[in-house]
Amino acid sequence: MPARTPEDIYRLFKEYLAQGYGEGLLSLYDPDVVFLNRSGVQRKGKHELRHEIEPLAETRSLVNYEIVQVIVAETVALMHTRWTWPAHPNSPQYAIEVAKQQSDGSWCWLIGDPFLIGKQISRGTHA
Repeated sequence: MPARTPEDIYRLFKEYLAQGYGEGLLSLYDPDVVFLNRSGVQRKGKHELRHEIEPLAETRSLVNYEIVQVIVAETVALMHTRWTWPAHPNSPQYAIEVAKQQSDGSWCWLIGDPFLIGKQISRGTHA
């Protein structure tokens, strides 16, 4: 089942994770996905993302989320969420994701940073 809105992605993610449905989880990501994992390593494309998703799916975990804000500009959405996962240390976490509307009208995550809190974010200086 495809996500019909950006918010649907979260609902389906929660459902697929609880079921341990790895292919369903992967279906929620754009083919050109860039995902920043907990270690700060970028996973590019679904082939690389599979290394993150398969072990996650095997946990069949329950995750709770609160959509803080979704900003949509035509076919792109910037999404801010707060999520808790009882099995995850340092919960709650905050995530920033970018979703992209697909040619069939469905929505998928294009960029994901689900472990925003606790990272050192360095900002360059502007001349």
